[in-house]
Amino acid sequence: MGNASDGGNCDHADWADAHLLEPVPARRLPARWSRSVHLIAEDRNELRIVELELRYMQQQELLQELSEVLYEQQRELSALRAEVEAL
Repeated sequence: MGNASDGGNCDHADWADAHLLEPVPARRLPARWSRSVHLIAEDRNELRIVELELRYMQQQELLQELSEVLYEQQRELSALRAEVEAL
């Protein structure tokens, strides 16, 4: 099966693959479709913001846990140093 680029004829599946996936310029869309596309984009942006906020909160919780572990380890290290100095 050839395609237009190699001089052969495109079959319908090749044509569909090549043309149906092309972006449609917004000016060719009916106004209500443009509004719908815009609303979908806004919803996606809002979803992304929520995802980022959730990830930020999770990172803050993890940072707090790590900070507590580090504090405890520093206390234990100080106690060990005191024991070594006492020897």
